[in-house]
Amino acid sequence: MGEDLSHLKYLKGKILRFEGKFAVLEFSDGQKINWPIKDLPYDLAVGQELKISILRDMEAENEKLAKKILNKILGNKNENESGD
Repeated sequence: MGEDLSHLKYLKGKILRFEGKFAVLEFSDGQKINWPIKDLPYDLAVGQELKISILRDMEAENEKLAKKILNKILGNKNENESGD
């Protein structure tokens, strides 16, 4: 099915309503946010409960670290070079 994410911390909330291109989400602490509908699973409905986690982009961080290490090994003077 995919990666086991059961160990992650998350915010628990529900969909209050849809307004135009946004879903209004309310979390257990009472906070509300507008979330783009295009970034949600297609089959959600008003009242449905959600769990939202935030993950770091480890691939991007690892790429930056690898470039920095290679620059040190190769003796490049500009270690901040993005290489893009």
